Amino acid sequence: MSSEDGPIIHIDDPDVPATLLYPGKAIPYPTLREAISAWYALPNDLQNEASIKVDGERGELYRSWEIHRIQYQPKKEN
Repeated sequence: MSSEDGPIIHIDDPDVPATLLYPGKAIPYPTLREAISAWYALPNDLQNEASIKVDGERGELYRSWEIHRIQYQPKKEN
């Protein structure tokens, strides 16, 4: 499965803490889900410059071009 901009990014746990990053700001959120919602609320010019970093051990960094491809359902096992 993919979107027109690349493959869907499956997130098993959207309730992990995350930080929304954009020029001059680092705003922590209690969940990745909330950080993504905040990203969607940004003006387009800031969305293009923003990223979201998952806090903790995993520490994934999602760039602006990846954030809209995130889905909250777990990957299906084959």
